[in-house]
Amino acid sequence: MDAVVVGELNADLILSGLAAIPNYGELQLARGMRLTLGSSSAIFACNLARLGISVGFVGKVGNDMVGSFLVERLESSGVDTSRIVRAEGAQTGYASSCHFLMIMRWQLSRCPRKLLLERC
Repeated sequence: MDAVVVGELNADLILSGLAAIPNYGELQLARGMRLTLGSSSAIFACNLARLGISVGFVGKVGNDMVGSFLVERLESSGVDTSRIVRAEGAQTGYASSCHFLMIMRWQLSRCPRKLLLERC
């Protein structure tokens, strides 16, 4: 093994297409939802493996659906997950990110038409 990464394992839950920031207790429908590999250490390990470097990960997840998702994502990228502890009765952490339509419209209105084909 060329590298070992030690760190936290979290998922990122990304909600997109929300109309506005909801008031306390208000429900809003998101146009999209994605669960992705989060935490910089896990993303780093994944990218090392994709570059062809033999890498292992040392960390801990809950014995739940999110923990299984993260371990599977690392394994599918070629990361050795044999040193990841699956903690019975614990929940795996995650972070959520919300993307709002009103902010996207504001950002697009600030971009010159020529730059819309590129990044602003």
